[in-house]
Amino acid sequence: RYVKHLTTVQALVRRRSVARKVPFFNTRPEITAAFLRRNAIYHELRRTERQYLHDLEGMINNYLMPFRKISNTQEDIKDVIFIFSNIETLLELHRKIASELEGYQSRFPFLSTMGDLFMKHALALKNYGEYAENLVNATSRLRSIIENKKPKFYGILEFTRRTISIRNQTRCSDSTHWKVRGLSSESAM
Repeated sequence: RYVKHLTTVQALVRRRSVARKVPFFNTRPEITAAFLRRNAIYHELRRTERQYLHDLEGMINNYLMPFRKISNTQEDIKDVIFIFSNIETLLELHRKIASELEGYQSRFPFLSTMGDLFMKHALALKNYGEYAENLVNATSRLRSIIENKKPKFYGILEFTRRTISIRNQTRCSDSTHWKVRGLSSESAM
């Protein structure tokens, strides 16, 4: 409750600050509405980016690292490469984007240059092409591991699934946060 109150106070202070920086802010409703829309979009983008970073880090820490540790044959190594593709590259990219998004907070209310952030990272964002091209192969490889209960990897998947299930039971918030969509061991059986 305290955080919600603090956020409300911060929003009021920012709005007052905008009104001082932009004299016509309160006199022209269309400008006020545009600023408020842009602000809402910016905050949603920051929140979503933070959540995505958290999910990528969870995927790497809970799945990729344990899979790597037990991979000691060529087939195991190929499985890891197929399943995780370039996820670590994407994590680094999104860490940079999130950091730069946080920096935009100091420029408020003048967020019109946010598009430049994505243009700056346009080349790196092309990494999603490789990720998307590999998604079908990764999904099919992972389903095969689940269906065949490949001992090494299946054990990690089951352990992580149980751990996540326990977390979800003790933390009654958004349970979809911890699930790997469409790839749980129940969906393959």
